[in-house]
Amino acid sequence: MINLKNKKVILVDCFDTLIYRCVSTTQVQLQWANMLKVKFSELNGFSAEQILKARNDIKFGLKDYYDEVPYDVLMEKVCEHFKLKLNKTEFVSYSKSLEENIELGVQFVNSKMLNFLKNQKEQGKKICLVTDFYLPESSIKKFLDYHNISHLFYSIFVSAEINKTKRRHGAKLFLHALSQIGCELSDAVMIGDNFDVDYKMCKQLGIDSIHYKRKNNKIFNPQKLSNLSFNKKLVCFKLGLWKQKSFMFYSIMFFMFTKYLFEKAKCDGVKLLTFLSRDGYFLKIMFDEFNKLVVPNNHIIKSTYCFNSRKVNESLRNHKISNEYVTYLKSFLDKGYLNMVDCGWNNSTQETISETLNLKTRGYYVGTFSKNKLDYPCARTGLIYDISENGKTTPYYWLLRTNFTVVEQLLGAPTGSLVSYDKKPEFVWQEQEKQFYFKHVEPLQKQILQEVLSLSVWLKDVPKTEELRLFAKLNVKQGLLSNKTTLNLLNEFSNSYYDNFSSNNNKQGNVNFKNQKQSLHDRLFNPEKRLSITVKKQRKIKNAFSMVLYKIWANCFILKLNLLGKFKKSKEKDDGRVCSEK
Repeated sequence: MINLKNKKVILVDCFDTLIYRCVSTTQVQLQWANMLKVKFSELNGFSAEQILKARNDIKFGLKDYYDEVPYDVLMEKVCEHFKLKLNKTEFVSYSKSLEENIELGVQFVNSKMLNFLKNQKEQGKKICLVTDFYLPESSIKKFLDYHNISHLFYSIFVSAEINKTKRRHGAKLFLHALSQIGCELSDAVMIGDNFDVDYKMCKQLGIDSIHYKRKNNKIFNPQKLSNLSFNKKLVCFKLGLWKQKSFMFYSIMFFMFTKYLFEKAKCDGVKLLTFLSRDGYFLKIMFDEFNKLVVPNNHIIKSTYCFNSRKVNESLRNHKISNEYVTYLKSFLDKGYLNMVDCGWNNSTQETISETLNLKTRGYYVGTFSKNKLDYPCARTGLIYDISENGKTTPYYWLLRTNFTVVEQLLGAPTGSLVSYDKKPEFVWQEQEKQFYFKHVEPLQKQILQEVLSLSVWLKDVPKTEELRLFAKLNVKQGLLSNKTTLNLLNEFSNSYYDNFSSNNNKQGNVNFKNQKQSLHDRLFNPEKRLSITVKKQRKIKNAFSMVLYKIWANCFILKLNLLGKFKKSKEKDDGRVCSEK
């Protein structure tokens, strides 16, 4: 047994020791090939297996020149081999981003190894990551940052970055690491899962080593699962990782919205989408990154950002707006249409612009609450939940529209609200709202964006209504049974919710909706219609006993929704891919 008290440095392997995956290594690599097929039409004649084999053959052909082939060298050769219509440097950058997102979609940390390393660091040991990996050091650092464990490591040594490995030519990576640290062989110990490399090779070099035998029992094989089954497993896996991360489950909704937005806009023949401030700021970021990552190069839809607000729209309605702003709005036209993207709700912005300026418009929204009957071209679509002019709702409508004010705040932007536009935009921003954005919203957006991208490269195509059903169940459970950290943050969200248009600068929630009365029939058979109000009850509970009673009630409420069939599979056909214009 090795006495760690006498060791100054602990070298630890990365994959299958500290970081696990919920799919096999082969499946990770095949997913890279699958996504290349989606992105590049030049690869239509190849299977994912053929693409991966070509990559491995190219790598094998370079083994005499490198201990570990640098990633940029390998990908330049891949680009050249398949004659891709893309600059080699651009392909290297794209492929690296693709592989990082594929990895982050299925990774999780081995908590036992993490706790051990934390303990050793507290005792004054230097913890160093030593890994044979095909991606560069920047990718490993991105993984560690994602898992919030980068602070543990004194140094990181990656074979593809250094051109030295643990498995070939005398295991030079171990010796290089200790040389850089300034550590004697006898003062270090290596921990890893590979018996031949991490244990035997170290022993031969004179480095003490520990073979870490713990196995990852969370691997599942996507090839043996249907699309829907795989989606469910991956979503459940992600939810387990997000338990202590407030609002991360909204990543699923934003992923679905981004995907549906692209499908609907493509179906409508849209070439330019105009994202309206401020809610469109983050929606545009997600859409642009989604385009770069998973949309075929010849199908990418362009996007732009338009400054707008209810205050400016009111001036527009009263004909008190400058001609400069009217010209500004018309500059976003795409074949005579203004294609607007926003969080949605009552569609007043789109209706005002269409009516006042006599413009044909299409609106793409997270959700809609109401639609006026109009005589002019003004197509309005809620992509997650939608209501028609005659009041007909899409499947799971009331289950999906909870906490819409939180969605608004998650879609915040690093600017204030537009109050006027006379040759240039002018903004006003409440100081408390500004502080809240940079303290909470901006960090959450960065995390959500990463989750949206990692979901984009893994979740397979399933019927839209089925995806919405999965999210509806999740949305209700998360809304009614939030953890303490989330509840505290929800209260802070409520206190920082500003309406910069009304006379009441801190109006919280949807006041009109709160005042609506519910019939006895709805109370008995459609309790979900007041779910937007019901989910707020938990935030007001002050003591532990009341919280216990509330959780019993909440679980009974969810059971009631199940018994009433609110989560049953919808018989309606998908409407997310139906074009607004024929």
